Amino acid sequence: QDHSKEGRANLARAVTDCFQNDLTDVEKSLAGAILMNLVRQAERDLREALAEKLAVIDNVPKDLIVYLANDEISVARSVLTHSPVLQDIDLLHVIQSKGAEYWQAIAHRGELSPMVCDKLIDTRDPSAVLALIDNQRVHLQKGSLKKLIKVAVRSDELQAPLLRRPEIDSDTAV
Repeated sequence: QDHSKEGRANLARAVTDCFQNDLTDVEKSLAGAILMNLVRQAERDLREALAEKLAVIDNVPKDLIVYLANDEISVARSVLTHSPVLQDIDLLHVIQSKGAEYWQAIAHRGELSPMVCDKLIDTRDPSAVLALIDNQRVHLQKGSLKKLIKVAVRSDELQAPLLRRPEIDSDTAV
């Protein structure tokens, strides 16, 4: 009943905390619907706070996380970087439909499939590619390394970081 900014924030906090408990499918669906409705009406700072909280929870409804991942970059960044709910198809859609700041956030994820790595490299965005190269939590496959080498040949700023990757052996470096 409280339609103020603080009232919405309190409700969002309460519903978000629910996801940290064991919920039945019906309860999860209801909480997700409430949050989705809140997110659509919320100011950016509240959406940012919600996104940060929800980004690290693995049982959040996927449609809510996908919605946040496609919001303004200040909202989407934490979800793109940390959410275990996002799958390759979601990340590929964001790479295809959004800009460089979104790509950079994805490049900082803890785990990336070779397919997502390749799409990030295909953007040829120096900042996104550098973020991928600097991400030591991601293991780069041979195919991705070959693509990275082709991109790095044209960019001095990518060469030294690429040479520091553990996957680069002396033959590849030469």
